[in-house]
Amino acid sequence: MKTQPHRCALGRRALPLLFLAALGAAGGNSTKLGEIYARFEHVKSVSAGFTETITSKAFKTPQVQKGVFYSSRDGSLLWDVREPVKSTFTVKGSTAKVTCPDLDYEKTYDLNADAGLGEVVRNIFAVVGASGPQALKKGYEIGVEGSWKKGWKLTLVPKSEAVKKIIPKIILTVTAKDFITAIEIVEANGDAASIAFTGIVFNPPPP
Repeated sequence: MKTQPHRCALGRRALPLLFLAALGAAGGNSTKLGEIYARFEHVKSVSAGFTETITSKAFKTPQVQKGVFYSSRDGSLLWDVREPVKSTFTVKGSTAKVTCPDLDYEKTYDLNADAGLGEVVRNIFAVVGASGPQALKKGYEIGVEGSWKKGWKLTLVPKSEAVKKIIPKIILTVTAKDFITAIEIVEANGDAASIAFTGIVFNPPPP
């Protein structure tokens, strides 16, 4: 396969969101965050449909992608974009792969060699495991607003100045029934991405 970036590269900007959308992402050191984390501690895997809307100065109109994702505590990840351009991002062990069959594009990453992507995946598996609260506490200042009845808004501000210069803020919407139902990422350059999850299923079989 050819290794041309084109629109398949858009899929990679969703990768930092995956570890937030994965299991146990609402961990933290405050009483309320600990309560949210504990409520969903029984979840070992999760799947859902998603609609991702990207607003960027590079495009005249918002770009919309739809697909499904799956994440589990055993180290498996799938981000499967089904329209408008098919692409998948998968993680198994120390290997990650991006595939765009419609664009004849495929690239495999060795997570031990790719420091940036490897760090994202390490974050995923730190957050989904027992160390989830400590993982978020280490990397983010976390604000909590709302209630179980009305839902929660979790605002994450990176502690790293280098990260903050790229992504100054991430907002998660959490409900009592479905856990994380939406993610909004605000980029320093004015771009923004929002992901809405539907049909959330806890502990589904692997795809």
